[in-house]
Amino acid sequence: DKTKISMGMIGMNMLNVQEKTWGYRFLRKSALDLYKFSATADIGMSISKDLGFLYTNLTMTNGEGYKESVVDDNSKISLQLVHGERRLDKKDGYNVGLAYSTVKDDSDVETTVTGLFGGWAGNNMRIGAELNTQNVGEISNQATSIYFNYNINDDFSAFIRQDARDLNIDLDGDDDSAMMLGLIWSPTKGLSICPNMTQNTDASDVSEDSFAIDFQFKF
Repeated sequence: DKTKISMGMIGMNMLNVQEKTWGYRFLRKSALDLYKFSATADIGMSISKDLGFLYTNLTMTNGEGYKESVVDDNSKISLQLVHGERRLDKKDGYNVGLAYSTVKDDSDVETTVTGLFGGWAGNNMRIGAELNTQNVGEISNQATSIYFNYNINDDFSAFIRQDARDLNIDLDGDDDSAMMLGLIWSPTKGLSICPNMTQNTDASDVSEDSFAIDFQFKF
């Protein structure tokens, strides 16, 4: 009861909850995916158990992601713990959670990823935040993401998202950031039209603005 086992090509348990809290993958990937801290899918098996107050998922995969075949004998172990509502893009509520993975390469260098996340939805608003740390041997990288969405009415919503990345937290000058804001118009079911602006700032504090109009079609 409330236990699920999956085998084969499966979605990773590292970022699926955060991705739904953000809700707009067609505009920008979630932080773990965008900065390549974790693949979105891999080959392996997983077991999940809903304990009521806590959702748990343990996954063992080949570690290379779905775009590559097995290149070594080391498997990736991933753990996800979530308290609260996992689909804040569809239901009001809140969640807090932990995602953790570990894998070694053929040189026996261990890579671990730890992600802390939380979100809340209600009163036509949705808020989420992430803090992700990747340790590759003795080098630590960090990526954070904060996002806010407000449903103006049934057809319009507005959002803003702020990302920051530090490629080596022990050194200065390796960080960059990005701020994205926009408006989403849904004139009919299955169609989203999104004019948006993104401001990217590099380690030298040089900013570059870009403007775009993105479309999403759902069938």
